[in-house]
Amino acid sequence: MRGTVDRIRDRWLIIPHVRVQWPETFPLNRPVRGQQGSDNPAIDPVRPSQQVLHKRVILIAMEGCRINENARALERAGYEVRIMSGLCDALEAARQSHPSLFIVCGGMTVTRTCLALRDTTNAPILALLTEASEADLLAILDAGADDCQPASIGAQEVLMRTRVLLRRRAR
Repeated sequence: MRGTVDRIRDRWLIIPHVRVQWPETFPLNRPVRGQQGSDNPAIDPVRPSQQVLHKRVILIAMEGCRINENARALERAGYEVRIMSGLCDALEAARQSHPSLFIVCGGMTVTRTCLALRDTTNAPILALLTEASEADLLAILDAGADDCQPASIGAQEVLMRTRVLLRRRAR
């Protein structure tokens, strides 16, 4: 039996002398660009790394953490960002909005936050630590974080790690 992707590929226009490599997660209702012809392909494929697979991200800011740059970068990339200042607010938001990713930023309370989030949700958790010793990183990964980095990384790296975690989650 043929799969859904094969049936969709049969419906796409075949353009002579143009070889296009289609990603497996190609959107079904992508608009057609321009006229058909060998100079102008009918569909412009999007690389899977550029697709926003899920859009809802909750940033949890604990003590001593700057998250405004990260929030702006995520919003520019098309993510819906909610900023919470504590664990109770984040847990309530998780119950109501079912986010696809948590970004927890702070010091030693990140471990307790990751434990509480892991008990209530299975969404990926990216932990950003203000004080990043190896023992702290290992403790937070053991508490349930999917990725743990120092809080000093740039906003673009946070955006890339967000995309990676969501891409892994979608598999």
